[in-house]
Amino acid sequence: MKVVNLLRYIKGYIRFNAAGGFTERFINLCAGKAINIFKSSYENGAFVGETDIRNFAKLRSVARKTGVRITVKEKGGLPFFIKRKKHRAGLLLGFVFYCLFVVIMNMFVWNIDASGSNRYSDEQIIEAAEKVGVRYGICRFFFDESKAAREIYKLFDDELSWVTVNIKASSCFIEVRDSTVGSKPDNKNKEPSNLVADFDGVILSDETYSGIKNISKGSAVKKGDLLISGIMEDDYGSAVYYSAQGNFTARHMRSCGVELQTDQKVSVICSYTKKYVLHFFGLPIKIGFSLKDENTDEFVVKRFLQYGTHKLPLGVSIITCVKKEDAIISQENMSVLAADIFTAKTYDELKNTKLLSGKIVLQREKDSFNIKGEYDCIDFIGISKPIIVENIESK
Repeated sequence: MKVVNLLRYIKGYIRFNAAGGFTERFINLCAGKAINIFKSSYENGAFVGETDIRNFAKLRSVARKTGVRITVKEKGGLPFFIKRKKHRAGLLLGFVFYCLFVVIMNMFVWNIDASGSNRYSDEQIIEAAEKVGVRYGICRFFFDESKAAREIYKLFDDELSWVTVNIKASSCFIEVRDSTVGSKPDNKNKEPSNLVADFDGVILSDETYSGIKNISKGSAVKKGDLLISGIMEDDYGSAVYYSAQGNFTARHMRSCGVELQTDQKVSVICSYTKKYVLHFFGLPIKIGFSLKDENTDEFVVKRFLQYGTHKLPLGVSIITCVKKEDAIISQENMSVLAADIFTAKTYDELKNTKLLSGKIVLQREKDSFNIKGEYDCIDFIGISKPIIVENIESK
């Protein structure tokens, strides 16, 4: 009934009195001419009812034939409301625009969330998703969620075990799971091979997936020692060749060093400028942009408005353009520069290594500055070494 009343309100209705004459004949003629009358009753000896605007015009001819006098009691519904408020057309236009805005905006994605990874931050997942088209303002009706999930998975080079992309209303949810490093064998190389140590160390854990294990937990190994053999014997005593696969960790000492010459040229900052990009519902608006040359580096910081934990599609990107030039570093800044380079190099080389302890030595000479670090750490050990055999079939 609520739907029927809503439709009647949209079409408009008129409540009337029908008095005098032949009321019963009036009702019969209305039924014969398919004039719908609803909410009918008798009040003070007169017939009272409601009908829509179109049918009310037909009541006049029926009333003349039956001698009934019709008077209007009430006019209601959307058409009469608009007529009464026509001097406030701006308000009505604003309401219509608001409804259209809500409907249209609901067709696009304005919120992107990522979760599930301990190895990568949510911002890194979202930035990777932007490269495959998951960005503010995409139309959700023409977006392939499965394809986007596959593309995001490829970008992380098997460091994620699975990725899902789900769009609900105007929000996009990206859920990922980290893969376990070394948890499964590498099936890319099917050629016969052994797994040998690639550095000196003490074995802390060992898992063998294919082949025969030659070294157990607690054993000391040197570079080149055999960890897993890819040669096995079948039930008939014949040699069978495999691609040896396994997961070994070892404790060992690792070094990292940096040496700088006093007359070495480096790039120093000579000036910097800032540019801005306003983000308005997925539309980028560039402010203060100039051409970029080869001596200019850019650093981007994105800031968006937030509602609770949700990031809104309104924000700004602050781009700092740093212009550099070559210069000879002074003796005073040599130690600072060497420390910066050493820190960056050490992070790149040891970011997937578990550090137990370390020692850093700084040495300054007449024409150079040296920093060397010695670390006691735990690493994955083992590289594949092909087995050279003629006329065999790999399994």
